[in-house]
Amino acid sequence: MRRQTFGLSLLCAALFMTAVPMAAQQDSVKIGEDKPLVILGREEERCLTLLEQLKSSATDNDYRAVPMIQTQPMPFELPVVEEGKQPVFLFTSPRAVEYFVAQDSLPKGAKVMALGTGTQKAIEESGYKCDLVSSVETTKGMAEELLKYFEASEKPIGAYHFIQPTCDIAGDFIQKTLEGAGATYTRLEIYQVVGHPALSEELSQLTQEPKVVLFYSPSGVRSWVGVSDLRPAVVSIGPVTSKELRENGFTTIYESPTPHEEDLLATLLNAFSEADK
Repeated sequence: MRRQTFGLSLLCAALFMTAVPMAAQQDSVKIGEDKPLVILGREEERCLTLLEQLKSSATDNDYRAVPMIQTQPMPFELPVVEEGKQPVFLFTSPRAVEYFVAQDSLPKGAKVMALGTGTQKAIEESGYKCDLVSSVETTKGMAEELLKYFEASEKPIGAYHFIQPTCDIAGDFIQKTLEGAGATYTRLEIYQVVGHPALSEELSQLTQEPKVVLFYSPSGVRSWVGVSDLRPAVVSIGPVTSKELRENGFTTIYESPTPHEEDLLATLLNAFSEADK
């Protein structure tokens, strides 16, 4: 009898020890699943500051950086600038600056124009100075400011050759605006944008629909809708991305007034507040 009792005690103890970590694991999973999910649609290293600000805010969410797109360099050659014309380089994103300086350098005497302070920072960190930084951080805003800048110039706009290093899917608003004003313009495609190959698998592993997703570009939106039917509440980096979101069935859209991190943070916090009502 004693041997049987001792054996039974050992069995009960073993079952108890097994059950405790299993219960703890189940509680852990439950807690993780209860935490609302917020996705920032780009590489973690490109949104570290925003992630840290969100995690230190009063909001209790699970924050994840999920890249929507992937970029890769394209070979390019600088166009020949007609003698007597001054080259003007137009950069509309930090990525364009990074891909350009990785393969080439700006010619001496060229003017450099930047769309927004983020692009300006990338240009200056590469050792160049900006002649104009667009205060309205959209391609439409930059095009309008370019016209004003060169209307005030001593030389006519036809005395310049505008060169825009950009990606293969960039819009043509700046090109149409400048050519319509009589300028010489060259579109210089220096990097390619594709949907991120890991996005489909990443989204298939979600255990809940995201509370909010932050989209940084129209190409990110197209990448998402190519692999997912989910249409959660979203924060958009600007009007062009918002337009793409609406055209693809997103209905709850919070548009940031600028792409600056402080405005993205404020817009995200507002989106969380609205979602919790």
